[in-house]
Amino acid sequence: MFDLDSSNSRTRKGRPIDRRDVLKGLGAVGAVGVLGYGVGEFATNGTGADPDRDPAAGGDVDRDDDPPGTAQNPPDEDGPGDGVDETVRHADAYERVVHAVEVGADPNGKEPVNDVILDNAAPGTLISFPPGTYRIDPLHVEDVSNFAIAATTDERPTFVGAARACEDRPYVRFQNVAAFLLDGIDVEFSRPGSGGGFRIDAVGDVTVQNVSLSGSCPGQIAAFRLDVIDPDSHGVVRNVDLHNDAKRQLTGVYVGQYHAGVATFENCSVSGFTDNGLYASTPGQDDGGNGPVHVVGGTYTDNNISNVRLGSTGSSARDVTVRVDDIPEGYQENARGIRFRNRRDILVEDCSVEFGPNVSNSFGAVVFHGDSEGGTIRNTHIHVDAADVPAIRAFAPNQPDNQKPLIENVTITGDATNDYVARMYNRDGTTFQNCTIKQLGDRRGGIRLKDMDDCAIIDCHIEVDHDPIVARDASILVQNTTIVTPQGTRHVDSAILENGVLSPQ
Repeated sequence: MFDLDSSNSRTRKGRPIDRRDVLKGLGAVGAVGVLGYGVGEFATNGTGADPDRDPAAGGDVDRDDDPPGTAQNPPDEDGPGDGVDETVRHADAYERVVHAVEVGADPNGKEPVNDVILDNAAPGTLISFPPGTYRIDPLHVEDVSNFAIAATTDERPTFVGAARACEDRPYVRFQNVAAFLLDGIDVEFSRPGSGGGFRIDAVGDVTVQNVSLSGSCPGQIAAFRLDVIDPDSHGVVRNVDLHNDAKRQLTGVYVGQYHAGVATFENCSVSGFTDNGLYASTPGQDDGGNGPVHVVGGTYTDNNISNVRLGSTGSSARDVTVRVDDIPEGYQENARGIRFRNRRDILVEDCSVEFGPNVSNSFGAVVFHGDSEGGTIRNTHIHVDAADVPAIRAFAPNQPDNQKPLIENVTITGDATNDYVARMYNRDGTTFQNCTIKQLGDRRGGIRLKDMDDCAIIDCHIEVDHDPIVARDASILVQNTTIVTPQGTRHVDSAILENGVLSPQ
């Protein structure tokens, strides 16, 4: 469902747009022009999909939502004579450029700019904001395509919320938008009682880039929400910074239940959130849109519950850096680096996940939830210094016919003590291949598999202080693997381990 904004916000309304309207409205800038690359780069798999209140996993929360003077582009006498103002970013991509200050926007932050935005939110239009501070009251823009709000230059303007305008629903919402671009804006909710969520519901392609969001208010659920509702569309969130400086109970980025297209989060920075940094598993619930979410690059730091949480079919995390040193106050502490929450065919590749020594009460650095049907961890480095925290953990699946987890070319290091590097339960066919494990903290074990058949450890090096390989009601093929403990070194050419410990003795 879609919540309406509060009664004191103005809304641009018109005939609801369907996909044919979107295509007609693309005008001078098409989907690929806005995004920088085509929708077909990532394939959408599967249908259907939920969050969860998961008490065992730290209390995740269900999400149920919740023209005045227009300056036309003058001819450029010194340029190619095409009528494009080369001093304005993106001007060549739109038929009409509205220079915000020239049409009444106050760059000193005293008067709201809502009217400038609402009166000019139209197809083929760019609203260009020069550097300055602009007050924005609760804002709801809907049913518009081929539209942009962007900084005039590389220097970003700042949008500030009105004092005592705290919203328990989205403070800024772009609803049923397509071919929409937001570029080069800092959004700051630092005034007393100011703030609320920033939400985009897309029925076509959208790009949000070079944006920061800071500040929040009590009762707010998430800092930023994106749902790409159209399954043939793509949302890109690039170079976006979100930091929970107030340490308030809050989710950083939330991908909602209705997300059915493709979302890509590229080179974003998200830190200090109590209820997940990037919470992107909800589309993978049984009643969700199951749109894939791709995380490319970026840093996710000190977020509780999960730093990156994926759960729709075909989702991925590539070149992502996760660092957890201190968990913010909030729910019961249970920070995970990357969490496989729902569905299958999820890939973690070329990532770095690091847990410092002060982390406690975590299920693990990379975790397969019971509702996860499996996935792959590949070419990834996991470093754990925290006691009692596994590097990889997989809970018993809640569904039959699960994908076989593959852990390939993974390096695991650190000074963690106690417990095991990897704990896996009831995940038949799990394979560790070409992995290097070196954790020499006191009583730190290697790989422990329980209630699992047809598993394999192939071409690995395992160096730990305690039992290197343990099978409990499990069968494991061990091939071309070296195990090292304080008791000695053993190279295993080929062996089957069932219900026991494979050690150097």
